[in-house]
Amino acid sequence: YQSPKIFVRKTGVGITAALDYTNAYTNQVVYILKTKQKDDDLEFYIGLLNSRAYYFYLIKVFGELEWKSHPYLTQSQIIHLPLPDLTLDKNKKIKKEIARILRPTLRRQKTLSDKIDAQVERLVSELFLLTKKDYEIIFNAINESDDLLPVRELKRISHNDVFK
Repeated sequence: YQSPKIFVRKTGVGITAALDYTNAYTNQVVYILKTKQKDDDLEFYIGLLNSRAYYFYLIKVFGELEWKSHPYLTQSQIIHLPLPDLTLDKNKKIKKEIARILRPTLRRQKTLSDKIDAQVERLVSELFLLTKKDYEIIFNAINESDDLLPVRELKRISHNDVFK
């Protein structure tokens, strides 16, 4: 349970991930994730896990678009989420930038502002070479999803906010 560590809720639509800096314990409805590298920027992974790009990937690959009595995210689904090539210098810089942007807000345990949310999503789009057109498709899928709390959070910004 030693921090920092990532919490990922097992049940629900999409991914809900948080970063714990407090050595908190949790119950069985949350996965605890860590990287093998001690000095890795976990804030970067929070940015990816909570991104609209990952949400879109999950609903298209696993079909979790609407509420069910017990939608369930497996460890295998999390482990097999696509990662960009983090050995490329450009991607290393983006990884550091995402972590730098998120760290102050996450450490204060505050909700991301729409501006920060859009900045992080834009950086995620650069990592995966996604265009504004791609994000129009992603946001259309989000808008077609059942209007549950995690989905409403994704709707706080638009693809136009991401590509200002």
